[in-house]
Amino acid sequence: MRNKKMGILLQTAVAAALLVGTQWAAATVVSGTIVKFTDGVGNGNGGAFVGSVVSGASGNSNNTFESFCLEYNENINLGSTTYQVGGVTSHTVNRPGAYGIYNGNEAGHTSTQDPISAGTAWLFTQFFTSHLSNTAVWGNGNQATKNTAVQQAIWSMEGETNFGSMSSLATSYKNMANAAVNSGTWNGIGNVRVLNLYSKDNHGQYTVNAQDQLYMVTSVPEPETYAMMLAGLVLVGAITRRRRNKAAAA
Repeated sequence: MRNKKMGILLQTAVAAALLVGTQWAAATVVSGTIVKFTDGVGNGNGGAFVGSVVSGASGNSNNTFESFCLEYNENINLGSTTYQVGGVTSHTVNRPGAYGIYNGNEAGHTSTQDPISAGTAWLFTQFFTSHLSNTAVWGNGNQATKNTAVQQAIWSMEGETNFGSMSSLATSYKNMANAAVNSGTWNGIGNVRVLNLYSKDNHGQYTVNAQDQLYMVTSVPEPETYAMMLAGLVLVGAITRRRRNKAAAA
C-alpha cells in the first residue's frame, strides 16, 4: 500500500512539474500599449533604455523592459513623455525620407519599412540573456561601455551609419553577430521584435513616427512547450480518473 501511494505521489509530482515547466509570462507590450522610457546603463545617444508600461498592457507580467534604438535620425524623449505602440513587428516604420531605412536587399523592404537584421536579433538576444557577463567573450568593459557598444553595433547593422565612428568593442560585437549568422548557428530574428512607436501630434493624437525600439517577446511558447503542457494535462487527468475509479470500486 505504501509503495502504491508513493507511486501515485511520484506521478502527480511529475505531472505538476510538466505543467509548471510550461508556464510563461503573459504578453505585456501589444499594439495600443502606452509606454514611456528612462535612461538605462549606457553612454551617448542610445540605449540601453528602460521602457515602462503606462497602460494598455495584456496580462500581468513585468511592466518594465530594456531596449535599444533602431533609427538614429528619429527621436525619443526620456522621462514623462508617452508613446503608443502602433505594432509589435519585425520591422521599423520610418517617417518618409528618413535616413538609413534601407540596409541591403531585405525581403519585405518598402519605402518606409525595413526589417531588422538577423545580426541585430542575435546580438540583442545575447544581451537579453546574459547582459554580456562573460568577459572572456564580450570583453572586460563595464556594463555602460558594453551597452554603448551594443547600440553602435545595432545602428551599424541596421544601416544607420551617420551616428559616428564605432568603438573597437562595437566592431567586435558586429563581427560576432555576422559570424553567427553566416555560419548558420543563428537564423531569423528569434523572439526579438520591434516596437513601432508613435508620439502625439498637435491634436494630442499618437500619429507622429518616433524612434522604434527593440523588444524581447518572452510570452510566445515554442511548439514543444505546447506538447509538454498537453502531456502534463493528460497525465493529471489520467491520475485523477484512476484515483476516482479506485475510490468508486472501494
